[in-house]
Amino acid sequence: MMILGVATIDENTPPDGSVIAAFDSDGNCAGAAELIVQGGSSYIQLPIYPDDSTTPSIDEGMNSGENFTIELWDGANINDHDTEYDCWVSNNGAPMNGCLSDYTQEVPFTSSGSGGADDWPEYAYPFDDFTPGPASMAFLGIATINGGASSSGDIIAAFDQDGTPAGAGELVVNGGTGYISFTIYGDDSATEEDEGIGAGDDFYLTLYDASENMTITYMQTFDCWANENGASHPGCGNEWDQVWNFTGSCGDDNVWCGGGLNNPPVANDQSVTTDEDVSLEIGLTGSDAEGDPLTFTIVDAPSYGSLGDLSSTGDYTSTVMYAPDEDFNGSDSFTF
Repeated sequence: MMILGVATIDENTPPDGSVIAAFDSDGNCAGAAELIVQGGSSYIQLPIYPDDSTTPSIDEGMNSGENFTIELWDGANINDHDTEYDCWVSNNGAPMNGCLSDYTQEVPFTSSGSGGADDWPEYAYPFDDFTPGPASMAFLGIATINGGASSSGDIIAAFDQDGTPAGAGELVVNGGTGYISFTIYGDDSATEEDEGIGAGDDFYLTLYDASENMTITYMQTFDCWANENGASHPGCGNEWDQVWNFTGSCGDDNVWCGGGLNNPPVANDQSVTTDEDVSLEIGLTGSDAEGDPLTFTIVDAPSYGSLGDLSSTGDYTSTVMYAPDEDFNGSDSFTF
């Protein structure tokens, strides 16, 4: 069934990127969608999905006779709606008369100022290793970060409700768009360990932003995992063009920030000469983008001579004595 309307928060238009979600009587998410902003209004077009009767052990959505509630995430807080609805029916994706079926009807939400980012987990990078199991499901879509494009090197991961890693994969970047295509694994019932998503488990999605060295947990709890033997599951990340906008910044509880990335120091190449059988003191230099003092070490020794001990002469300089082999004449090199 589809619900429609115009969303407001404290009589104001919600910000771009706001997400509305429906929950059944047990608190299970039965549908979520980003508001459609047009002409200064934020329109609701939210499918609310039924429970799948073929998987009785998993509650994936609405059952006949269940009430549902709706909430609105504005990028900072969860906003409440006062009404609990008892009008859901399976209507093959169409609206139901009298059940939020008028696209011009105002659907007001009240700013709660709570329940936002502080209620969500964060996951440090690098992520813990996950264990591929016999049960699996593909998750697809397009990842954005605070409304902007994701980039090469960004990694998406799934975690069950206990924080157990259940899958991870690097985004596929094509034409400036970061596509999600990775496998989320289920728990292996043949072992005692918790290796992934168990029956009835919720799961979270987290995106590692490589350019900022931070992770952002998506502001939705997913309860739709099902074993599809590697295929996608209807209503659970099965649309390749669905946008998943990861929102948050350092200081939010759903965001882990690893600090600025440290660029490796650079050793400066040089060429020097000496006479046959004459040792030479060579000055070594380098630089560091962050301005940190350097420690010098020899990586590869020369082939036709030997080196003495390194002697630091400053934050970015050192010296070493090179002694050529007896009677050697030619080119030699070492790496530091």
